[in-house]
Amino acid sequence: RNEANKGLKTVNNDAIFEKCYEYLAKKVSILIFPEGTSYVERRLRKIKTGTARIALGALAAHNYELDVKIALVGLNYSDASRFRSDVLVNVGETISTLDFAEMHKKDAYQATKALTKVIKERMEALIIITKDEQEDIFMQKVEQIYKKNLMQEVDLTLPREEKDFVLTQNMINAKAYFEKHEPKRILTLQNEIEDYLNSLKELKLKDEVFEKHKSSKKVFIKSLKHFFLTVLAFPLFLYGFINNFFAYIIPFKAARWISKDKGFWASIMLFVGLFTFSIFYALQCYFVQEYFKNTALTITYFISLPLSGFFSFAYWNYFISAKETWSLLALFRKRENLISVLMTQRKNIIVTLDKAKQDYLEVV
Repeated sequence: RNEANKGLKTVNNDAIFEKCYEYLAKKVSILIFPEGTSYVERRLRKIKTGTARIALGALAAHNYELDVKIALVGLNYSDASRFRSDVLVNVGETISTLDFAEMHKKDAYQATKALTKVIKERMEALIIITKDEQEDIFMQKVEQIYKKNLMQEVDLTLPREEKDFVLTQNMINAKAYFEKHEPKRILTLQNEIEDYLNSLKELKLKDEVFEKHKSSKKVFIKSLKHFFLTVLAFPLFLYGFINNFFAYIIPFKAARWISKDKGFWASIMLFVGLFTFSIFYALQCYFVQEYFKNTALTITYFISLPLSGFFSFAYWNYFISAKETWSLLALFRKRENLISVLMTQRKNIIVTLDKAKQDYLEVV
């Protein structure tokens, strides 16, 4: 039961468990979310006992001869609320319920408790965990400024997503170490990062703009490139925007109307979008066919709809990035001293983080 459903009519757990036992005996896999809830946060919530009770119950129901295995999977989203964002799926070593058979024969409660504890410990190694929202926000800011440096410096023969995962885990561990042994160091770093990012926010800029462009000449060249590409691709963007606007905006608005929790937005948009895109695409193709009476043209038009939609989505993100570069160019022309101060701030933060990294590696 999802803890969000407290107060609602409860379901018959015994009947559900018996059905699960039947499926497991037939070697059918069962998907369970052991936290019993869904939130967009990098923390492991309390693991419910349901997984252990089902697995051990199936084991006992078949005279402790059915080896029910628990395969642990950790999902790590780059941005759970953003369409087409990345997700790293970490698959852990399976847990065999036969290892808990003798304990379960003597004390089912203690066996369930022990297995749940093992599930929790194994899950902690598969996902990024911050201790609270405040730490999560701080670590995201550090990652925003420093992770690209680490990705380039650290020689790990891993795919990009796995390398990112390992580095994030180590950064959180380093933060915990300094918080325990040198709390003032963490506080100073927090203040420096906060001042720097607040200044960027006032100017409507992002750190990645400074990370990419470190001179007015580079910004000028990049601005020209952005200008020509946005102008050149604008007709294609406009075509995709017009043909996909209503099919996209309805699920976009519906997700924010149905739930205030960002963690559900992507799922709601996907579900509603299955209907809106199907309906609008069908209607648009119908009108094109009725007007032109050309089947080949209608088929071509139909194929162009999703392709132009993806292009428009990518174009819009590119335009946002271009707009930030243009804003930075304007600041270089009008307020060069301010840009110099911000770049110095950023450089000092990088130096502080480099020193912290060296000190941490010496003690671990």
